[in-house]
Amino acid sequence: MLVCFSLLSACPSPIFAVFLLPTVFGIYLNAYSYSLLPSTNIPWNEGPLHGLDALKEHTPAKPGDRTIMDALQPFCTALASAHDDADTKSVLMKAVQQAVEGAMKTKDMIPKLGRAAYVQVDEGRTLMMDPGAWGVAKLLEGFVHGWTDD
Repeated sequence: MLVCFSLLSACPSPIFAVFLLPTVFGIYLNAYSYSLLPSTNIPWNEGPLHGLDALKEHTPAKPGDRTIMDALQPFCTALASAHDDADTKSVLMKAVQQAVEGAMKTKDMIPKLGRAAYVQVDEGRTLMMDPGAWGVAKLLEGFVHGWTDD
């Protein structure tokens, strides 16, 4: 886990940790059908949405602010919208594609939060994608490819 966080820049690492811990906890509780609180026993594909809700308690960031939320929100929403009878691999691949597309959209956004909001952008200069959003999208892609053996 620490290796994954060290690959991201300094700011997204703790933010992603705040997202990941409730996600894993929710999935873990559901996988073993044991819950300390009935509300935490959630389907596996809703675990990341649970983590996203926890993250939203700690940050005002939302999609469109040019942050990691631009990758996480579409990933979590795509997973949560999957039906129970859907193929797990295709659900995960679709969710990752949504995360990558969300991160790519940050190229055309004006930063509203984080370090990027303080950097002046010269008129006519093309921005690159938000590094945190891109890093999280690629990290999620790596998790999914490792899990599905792709």
